[in-house]
Amino acid sequence: MSQPPLIHRLSRHITSDQAVSNLRRYFGTGQLREAAPFTGSRFEHLAGGGGRQAVANVVTADDLIAVQTLSVRIPAQAALDLLEGDLGVRLSKLLSSVPFDIDMAEAEAADLAEGSPAHTEPPHAEAC
Repeated sequence: MSQPPLIHRLSRHITSDQAVSNLRRYFGTGQLREAAPFTGSRFEHLAGGGGRQAVANVVTADDLIAVQTLSVRIPAQAALDLLEGDLGVRLSKLLSSVPFDIDMAEAEAADLAEGSPAHTEPPHAEAC
């Protein structure tokens, strides 16, 4: 039996008053003062987002900065290999086999399950 889509599994967690307050604070909306949003609120939309046709399935410098908005550090050697090396080429091939037209909130368990393209572990950089 498959699980319901992610949106249904999460709905009970996102309907509380506290959730709304937390989201407003995270994205910097509805604040009494001009509070800066958390940097992670820009992850998905930085430089126009990664879903644009011109950059789909390719790791760009904008992607590396977007990940940093989530407080994730990518070692310089890995970043260079993603941008200019074989690691980027291999990862692009994997990304091209993951359906891009499925919203994560609407994904079925099978879309993310073991053996699916989205579950395939990316290749590791030798020098990292």
